[in-house]
Amino acid sequence: MKKLLFFVISLILASLICALSIFATENVGVANLEVEKDGDTITYIYDVENLFGGKAIAKIGEVEFESLQDAIDAAGEGDTIVILKDLTIESTASQLFRIYENDKITIDLNGKTFNVTESATGNFSVFYSYGDLTLKNGTVNLTSTIDRSWNASSAVVTNRGGVLTIESGSYNHLGGTAMAFSLDLDANSFGDVFTTINDGSLTSPYRAIRMRMADTTLNGNPGNGTVSLAVNGGYIYGTNCGIWGQITNPYAGELGGLGVTGGTIGGGKYSINIASDGHDNISVGITGEAVIEGPLNGEANDFSISGGSFTNEIPDGFCAVGFVPEMKEDGSYGVATIQLRDAFTFIGFSVPEFLIDGKTSVAAGYFINHEVLDAYCLANSVEVIDLGCAFGVGGIREDMCTSTRAITPSISTT
Repeated sequence: MKKLLFFVISLILASLICALSIFATENVGVANLEVEKDGDTITYIYDVENLFGGKAIAKIGEVEFESLQDAIDAAGEGDTIVILKDLTIESTASQLFRIYENDKITIDLNGKTFNVTESATGNFSVFYSYGDLTLKNGTVNLTSTIDRSWNASSAVVTNRGGVLTIESGSYNHLGGTAMAFSLDLDANSFGDVFTTINDGSLTSPYRAIRMRMADTTLNGNPGNGTVSLAVNGGYIYGTNCGIWGQITNPYAGELGGLGVTGGTIGGGKYSINIASDGHDNISVGITGEAVIEGPLNGEANDFSISGGSFTNEIPDGFCAVGFVPEMKEDGSYGVATIQLRDAFTFIGFSVPEFLIDGKTSVAAGYFINHEVLDAYCLANSVEVIDLGCAFGVGGIREDMCTSTRAITPSISTT
């Protein structure tokens, strides 16, 4: 009888262990079970907290915290907070986790996922930072349940007057409200904003990244900050727009800046849109291996393109000094170093070259694109006098007779 009872108890215990292991994040071991015996009664006590990793959701070193905000508040300069669990969060607050002005921390999501649902009545941010914040190695998904239309924004990360670095990870706004951002870079009255994206994915059903610098007359804000964004890698996509430069304070000492050296930026309407509203706008430099999927929009003096690959034709005037647009063999667009011949279009008759005092002037028989010619001369520090008007060549601008322009000796258009 005792042997049969022992066999039955052993079978129940084995079944319990197998069943519990289905739900556990780690294998169930003997340490998770405690046995109490009272006469013929045997009680098995299941250590749930130990089995599922306890209540801690984050740690700094070996110190564990049951609240991520507690970990942020306790972190010292340069500390890394490691996330221990996937989290599902519902919030009505305007800021879920706040990083303060003097904080300098890294949050290592450690391969975990935050699924956040917000029902705020005003602006909302999962991470709201005034400090120096680095994010990496995990996923944050944000969904809104109240559509505030254009009255309030919702963002995975808001950087206000701080320093933000995205090293890796996936940061996605899944929608639910009109003004949805993955990153909201908002200088406003909080000082200059610096953001660097080295890798990772940032997506939104509206605009993935907003670069916003307030006008002095906007909502009473003093507007004394600018936004600088460096994109070195990663994937940025907004169903409406990838990166949106909304406005720059016209009285700022320095303008905002967007530098793109790598990664992919795309948008359903625009890849990069620099709003033109009568203010000085953000200076956009695109170079290196950057991939731009979708049209660019803004004023010509906003952009300086000297590299990259583009799915759409590069607008006139968007190239950096010394570069011209070109179509590649695969049908994409890029830029090439400007050549003198790019300034001249042959119009069908003889082409004399005049040489006076070692200076060459090519004019007759060609239409001259003066903007390209000026760009070439500026890029190559050329100092030459154009003599076309002296020879009565038609089509030469009158001001060329009195201005110093264009072509160095020994350079030909062929």
